[in-house]
Amino acid sequence: MNRASLGLGLLVLSCGGGPPSSTLPVGAPAGLEPAAVASAPSVDAAPTPARMAEFTRAGYELTGGEYWPYVGAVDIKYPEEVLWGFYPEKGVVAPGETEPNVDSATPAAIACAERAYAELVEFITSDPPLLRRISADAEGAGYNPRFYLWTNDYSRAAEPYPPGVRPARLWYWKRKEAKPDRPPGFWKWESTLDQKGVCHTPDRAEADVYLARTAAELDALAQVVPACRGRSLDGDALGGGCPGPRSLPEPIAGELTVTAARAIAVAGKPWKATLTVTNTKALPRTFHFELWPPPALTLPDGSPLPGRAGCGLGHGRGGGGPGTYALDGHGTLTLSDTGPTSYQDCAGKQRRLAPGVYALSWTTKLGEVRTELEVRKR
Repeated sequence: MNRASLGLGLLVLSCGGGPPSSTLPVGAPAGLEPAAVASAPSVDAAPTPARMAEFTRAGYELTGGEYWPYVGAVDIKYPEEVLWGFYPEKGVVAPGETEPNVDSATPAAIACAERAYAELVEFITSDPPLLRRISADAEGAGYNPRFYLWTNDYSRAAEPYPPGVRPARLWYWKRKEAKPDRPPGFWKWESTLDQKGVCHTPDRAEADVYLARTAAELDALAQVVPACRGRSLDGDALGGGCPGPRSLPEPIAGELTVTAARAIAVAGKPWKATLTVTNTKALPRTFHFELWPPPALTLPDGSPLPGRAGCGLGHGRGGGGPGTYALDGHGTLTLSDTGPTSYQDCAGKQRRLAPGVYALSWTTKLGEVRTELEVRKR
């Protein structure tokens, strides 16, 4: 998809902060409500849109287009059934591609794409400050100033469509694995032509919210080290060249919560428990977290295990090592802890847990976390 940029004269809509998403039937004059379209005189018909093409403007590039035609009730096959180019034609290889398109884009989908194209030109021309800021921080963060025009076409899809209808939106697609000869990703300006022939284009207010959240993620990751920028705040450990300084704050009780699911083990085999850390605030958080000391292992009522009444509570010999993590307001962190279904009594003798229910509890920076451990027979 690396294509040379073409400097072209483009249709630019009037300024004013960007329009809301368009949900008019394709071909309707911009700015008119659906009821007004039918009565509009012919002299007010929509002007011929600028022909879509790659362009460079204000430091940003539109590098290509793609159409996703959905037919019937089954999901589209990627990449075989995706149509590439601004005006895909069956049997024609789009610039930058190696395989010919399997079909032509429908006229209604092209009309929807042309409207989205004009609104993208206006969006870029308005030079959103957050978009500029994110693009300026692109190096090492996985962002770049390249755009791709994405159009969904549900005009031949079942209604309802079982896989779900994709919303119109601005978002950023990142490669899972870096490729030296390819950009790290693209901004996707995604529009949707629904089953009724209504064209939905990205909403400017929603785009601003997405940009604000992305900028906040970069700010949160900048608290760690520059190499961490661009990591997903979905609960992954920030490892692999992304170490966290010990100066990072400990997680704050009330802003993060941790829960544990019921653990089940077979007698004589290790137990495994799953703990989930959730960010209760909208802003991203970067923090150190570890399951230490190991969890206490007791009878269900909290009393010591058999043989440990005179030497205190036993522990599960689990405990996870320290890690640096990042969470946004939509993410959760899943951790696991393991330990044996045996323990040492006060005389130093190893005992196995008999089949039954026990209690596991961890003392963490976020408070005490309790769950049950069920030991079953073989």
